[in-house]
Amino acid sequence: LTLGLIAPSAFGAQVIFTAIDDSTLIGGFASDANGNFGGRNELIAGDVSGNGRHMIMRWDVSSLLGIIESVESVTVELDLVAGGRNAPTKAQTATVQLISETDKGWVEGVGLSALTKVGVTWNLANATAQDVGTSWSGGAGLAGSTTVANVGTLNILGNEVQGQTISVNISGTDLTALIAGWADDGASSSGLFFRDDAATAAEQVFFVSNESDAIRIGASGAAPRLIVDYTPVPEPSSSLLVFGAFSMLLLRRRR
Repeated sequence: LTLGLIAPSAFGAQVIFTAIDDSTLIGGFASDANGNFGGRNELIAGDVSGNGRHMIMRWDVSSLLGIIESVESVTVELDLVAGGRNAPTKAQTATVQLISETDKGWVEGVGLSALTKVGVTWNLANATAQDVGTSWSGGAGLAGSTTVANVGTLNILGNEVQGQTISVNISGTDLTALIAGWADDGASSSGLFFRDDAATAAEQVFFVSNESDAIRIGASGAAPRLIVDYTPVPEPSSSLLVFGAFSMLLLRRRR
């Protein structure tokens, strides 16, 4: 479910969305390349024996359609699992990338392991069976035009504790246009891809997903969150009030 919490901010308003779809994709390991991990109770980043674990996620921000004048900041928050997995012990990074609009139809699927070949996989945006389905527009492995821009870095220091939140600031793109485009697409927005950095990958890191159980979520954790600080479009009544007050001031000055 989408969690939309609107609160005041320095820019006018802030709203928080919880991921409606998220999945782990594995690259560099032939037997897992077309496995679907959309139904896991965790998201996995990092690397094991040269096999990168990558994360993909989207949010439904359609409630912002038509009410945004400008977007000042976009932040993604990821919670490390609180139980059942170890906290990170090694530093590594993942590059956050925008997914192409042509691939906004990717499907999370219900897989729990490489044995289930339904939904989004490393090679396919929508697998119906092993090696059968809709390929990513850029080709196998989310290559080419599938990811269109680098917009942030997920930094794992290696000294985090279980349940800790790691934040990523999204930048390097027109944030107003990005959120407006996602709002227009609704539940089929293209979303973000967290690409494991092969040069620094050192171990698997486990995050809360939208399927996570109570053990992994912990007391206050949640699935990936998108935090949008924005300036709302002025309400017509407010504009008329300002215009009316200005007109009265002019009349008084003329008198």
